[in-house]
Amino acid sequence: MKKLTALLIALLMIILSLSSCGEKGDIPDGMILASLADEPFKLFVPERMTLNTSSGISSAFSYSPEKTVVSARYYTPADPETTVNDYISYCVDSYALSIEAFNFVSLAPTVLSGKDALKLVYTAKIDGTDYTCTQITAKHNGDMISLLCYVPTAVTANFEENLSMISKEFVICDKPEPINDEYVDKKTPEGMKIASNDKLEYRLYVPKSWICNSQSEKSEAYYPESGKTNVSVTSLSPEVQTPLSDYVLSCEDSYATSLSGYQLIDKTETTVADKNAIMLNFSTAYDGITIKTRQYFILYSGLFYTITYTATEENFELHLADLEKIVAEFDFR
Repeated sequence: MKKLTALLIALLMIILSLSSCGEKGDIPDGMILASLADEPFKLFVPERMTLNTSSGISSAFSYSPEKTVVSARYYTPADPETTVNDYISYCVDSYALSIEAFNFVSLAPTVLSGKDALKLVYTAKIDGTDYTCTQITAKHNGDMISLLCYVPTAVTANFEENLSMISKEFVICDKPEPINDEYVDKKTPEGMKIASNDKLEYRLYVPKSWICNSQSEKSEAYYPESGKTNVSVTSLSPEVQTPLSDYVLSCEDSYATSLSGYQLIDKTETTVADKNAIMLNFSTAYDGITIKTRQYFILYSGLFYTITYTATEENFELHLADLEKIVAEFDFR
């Protein structure tokens, strides 16, 4: 169950003085790299922190004794003329509506990776604990790039030195070119390509407009837009065989306790690849951004397979036709 939750969060979602990011070898002493390979930044954190990159989010955490989280994300506004001040104003309005006990503290100019930036500080209640939250945002090539830190208010002073070091070593760079191919076989539907490795027992087909790497060990693809609407397939071998309905219930319980702002929207029975399946629709919330997820659960040959589609709230409906095609063409070999 822990494995499935980590894989789900990986799909969540869900957010420039140098021309390119440094190599992994360029890590400051006493720090570790906490950012994903395809981000337009490098996030370094103290090596005593625990990496959370396996979740699909550039982040790390520690306990002091409550959880302290450091993360980074980028957002591409639809209007290229959007300023950092415009974006921060948008964030403040969104946080005020979606974050419990949100309270604006301060906004001040600063510098991030050699770029003019704004530092937003606010307080909020997260999972019942009072937090002081810091967001430092700069603009590069049309993207708003933010370094975020969430520290329990009671121990904020203890983390000030770490935050200063993290922001000092933060690197903003150009987006790397995504690895993308258009691998097909004789059974590939027209206008689609394969997003799953040849060694797998199933085929995941996605529209050619999506980005994927068929040689990757991960079965996943994303639509090239801000927020990276994405679809993926994971499988899990249970320690004890259970009915599909019981497995989905256990997933729901896990999501409710581990995913921020989890809300179940609906749950229905359906079929996928001519197999009985259960579909879940739910939403989560991160940094004031609502993420919507649709999951299809299938039990086949003793394994639980999950097709997961994740998008920001504003993008969710835009790609449902693609999702329906992806699910309709999914098949076991």
